[in-house]
Amino acid sequence: MDSLSLALTYLQRADSLCQTFNDINVYHSILNAYGNIYQMQGEYELAEKYFYQTLNNSANPIPDYFALSHLYIETNQLQKAKEMLQKIPMKESINRYAVYSDLYEIAKLEGKFEQALNYLEQYTEINDSLSIASNESKILEIENRYKHQKLKTENAELRLRQTGYLLACAVCLIVVLIVLWIYFGYRKRTEKKLLLQQADLRDTRNRLLELSIEMERKNALLKHSEEEEKALERMREEMETLTARYRTLRENMLESSPVYKKLHQLAKQKKPQNTRTLIGEELWEQIKQQAQKVYPGLRRYVINRCPDLNESEWAYCCLYLFGFDTNDEASLLGINPTSVRTKTLRLRMRLNIDLPAQMSLYEYITMQI
Repeated sequence: MDSLSLALTYLQRADSLCQTFNDINVYHSILNAYGNIYQMQGEYELAEKYFYQTLNNSANPIPDYFALSHLYIETNQLQKAKEMLQKIPMKESINRYAVYSDLYEIAKLEGKFEQALNYLEQYTEINDSLSIASNESKILEIENRYKHQKLKTENAELRLRQTGYLLACAVCLIVVLIVLWIYFGYRKRTEKKLLLQQADLRDTRNRLLELSIEMERKNALLKHSEEEEKALERMREEMETLTARYRTLRENMLESSPVYKKLHQLAKQKKPQNTRTLIGEELWEQIKQQAQKVYPGLRRYVINRCPDLNESEWAYCCLYLFGFDTNDEASLLGINPTSVRTKTLRLRMRLNIDLPAQMSLYEYITMQI
């Protein structure tokens, strides 16, 4: 979609595996894919090289001629494109259709509009004939399906008439059995319901007696419980205040560090079209040391949740806890904001964290450590 270099990496792996198969079709497919990727990357010489290799290893060279023709049209090598198209046999309508389409594009690019109109008319005529043939085959297929369905329907009606009386007798017997089953089931349920009501009455009377005794006991303890509840509420409020103050102190400690100031200064440079990280190895070490200094339990928490976390993921986790927004992180890492959000999502999945509603990953981790 937008990662041709990643596609190329996987294709190279496939190429190395293909060497052991000795399968010409697989090899032909890989060479063709190389040509397509390099053409999309704009590396036309490499694309041309691989298309020619595909052509030399192909039992059916027609698609390869078309691929080279499209490449030459895209690079404005119109004479070479014509040479490729001349090598394509014109016996089949689909080949003539595609050839005239390409010749029409070439004539337009050369400014030969009368010739382009001629190719367009031939292209349109073949297209219409192919459409008519396709429609006729579809109509024939529909007629055959209709006849087949009609025969099936007639056979089904015959089978239904033959089994009608047998089914009627079976239905009557089933109805009689169901009525008997309902009658005896109703009598059994009525007796069971009466026994359950008697047992429920006894249980309710005993429960009322227990509740009256419990109510008397709780009335005596009510005044004492209200005082304990108030004290517990005060302790809870004090704990929330201290927690918020502790979190603020850690954030202030992080933001006042030389490492944070250095990162903040780098992030604000906003170099356009930058695709390289602004953070060197030494600065990465300072980031990890400062993060562990402010959050002493961070390393233990991360390893417990993901023992196989690699070094680059651990470094990004430390950087993430500095609290920079998505744009600043993108500037520091030399990537776009969408990739930053992808890295954050991947970190959350690696740590196996299921976030509560309305809470960010940053808030969740800082609360846990």
